[in-house]
Amino acid sequence: MSMRQSGRMHAHQGFVRAFPALEAMIGGFDSTDMPVVIADARAPGLPIIYTNEAFTTLTGYTAEEAAGRNCRFLQGAGTDPLTVTRIRDAIFAGRPIAADILNYRKDGSPFWNALSLAPVNGEDGRPRFYFSCQLDAGGRRLDLNRLEQDANAMQGEIAAKAQALEISAVAMNQAINEKALLIDELQHRVRNNLQMISAMIGIQIHTLADAPETSALARLHHRVNALCAVHRRLHQPSSPATFDLAEFLSDHVPDVVSAYSDGLVALSITSEPAVLNSASATPLALIFNETVTALLRAMPTGLAGRKLSVELSKSGTAISVTLTGNSGGAPTDDGGSWLKYADHTLIEALVRQAKAAIVWAKIENVIVVEIHIPAEAT
Repeated sequence: MSMRQSGRMHAHQGFVRAFPALEAMIGGFDSTDMPVVIADARAPGLPIIYTNEAFTTLTGYTAEEAAGRNCRFLQGAGTDPLTVTRIRDAIFAGRPIAADILNYRKDGSPFWNALSLAPVNGEDGRPRFYFSCQLDAGGRRLDLNRLEQDANAMQGEIAAKAQALEISAVAMNQAINEKALLIDELQHRVRNNLQMISAMIGIQIHTLADAPETSALARLHHRVNALCAVHRRLHQPSSPATFDLAEFLSDHVPDVVSAYSDGLVALSITSEPAVLNSASATPLALIFNETVTALLRAMPTGLAGRKLSVELSKSGTAISVTLTGNSGGAPTDDGGSWLKYADHTLIEALVRQAKAAIVWAKIENVIVVEIHIPAEAT
């Protein structure tokens, strides 16, 4: 262990002792490039009990220098008091908040901090600690200020040109480019919020351990992860606004199998490129997440020979996906009760939204689900 790693572990070792189930999560925070801060909600002054290396990179303060202090130590003369009040009120009310706040690094230089803060409740339902993600938003704020100035200037120009019916293609392209920048900013915020939600649910799962709510939280966790995967693929520069279903299945299904099986379920995926339009991507991704989860939960546990296969085929522009759950000779639930493992109401709503069709059948110890995607979705 390096000197830096050793110091960082010392800074949050009391926190790990209090919550040993979260020790695995700390390793994930240490390796992420997003600054993370955790504060003790039960101690006076909400002292910091953990910061990762990315926080040190952003602020210049080491974990030892930040430990035991309130996050207010990053504030300075230029910090907006109204923003500080909004954050303080949110903490007092035990609710999450996102805000841009002017903070100061160790060397005294200011930076705009895109702060996302949320409480994590203990078993008694009260905040046990506060989890926050921080990003240097300086460049983005400069871009937004420039865009606002450009937009104000353009309003007068466009009005004059519109009256004369002389709106030029150059001005229109500029407006489109600026709109694209704003869309990129929204996508950035959505992606960060989904990642934060996923991390928060993961923390809560580890905190609750074997509580009855753990199973429901795990299913919600995979739904959020499915949305993260869709969002990431929809906004790749190489293929904007398109979604390759085959790539999604190859990436997401193994993660679900790993989470819901005991390591004894053999997985096979057969597919070919199948590009969907953006409107169909989200409901279809959630449909496959729900059906794969239900098939795995319907299988008996602890037995070898269980199999899950995914086969994607195309006929023209229409797509069909067949999911087969084989219990390996052991009895499965009868066909009628298999539906109890799936949120049937959710699946039906998603199928209608995607204008798809779903059929299923049970043949001895095998459950087969077929999902047919119309050409208009591609």
